Amino acid sequence: MVAVVILAAGQSKRMNGTDKLFLDVNSMPMFEHSFILAKKLDIACCIVVTNNAKITDKAKEYNFLSVKSPNAQKGMGFSVAEGVKALSDKITHAVFLNADQPFISVDTINKLIEKAQKTDKIIVPMANNRPTSPCVFPKRYFAELSTLHGENGGRIVWQRNIDDVLFENVMQNQMIDIDTAEIYNALTNN
Repeated sequence: MVAVVILAAGQSKRMNGTDKLFLDVNSMPMFEHSFILAKKLDIACCIVVTNNAKITDKAKEYNFLSVKSPNAQKGMGFSVAEGVKALSDKITHAVFLNADQPFISVDTINKLIEKAQKTDKIIVPMANNRPTSPCVFPKRYFAELSTLHGENGGRIVWQRNIDDVLFENVMQNQMIDIDTAEIYNALTNN
């Protein structure tokens, strides 16, 4: 059984005081694209890691579990750990979606999930020869992921276990993180 963990607890540090997850992308808040994507996947559950009450309320509308990340301001590792701790024992694989990647397709995620289920390896997408997210981790890595802290997210886990990683080529235009006002403006023609 597969779970999606949506990471939506970041601080938008590079957005000059604007919470990027609420920026309009195709007539909806950026974070909601990850919710719609998760709803279209054949998964057992979706966990949203956030400290924002509006995102928590929207998660409830989608019937997703919402968990807090009290130390999110100290780095993504804390949020990954909180998401993993909320997974049930029945989950065999987890996909970690960033809520600031609104252009990922269902087909791309399904391809990553299928590869993970067939091989039982860590699946890391590659765009333009660079590793990116969302990664898919098998259950045997959940304990290690649950101990993450600081700025290090899942990347540190797959780098430590590189012999158990498969890289999957994906389209670069789907993997764009909207981290700065410049990227947002360029993508939305603002």
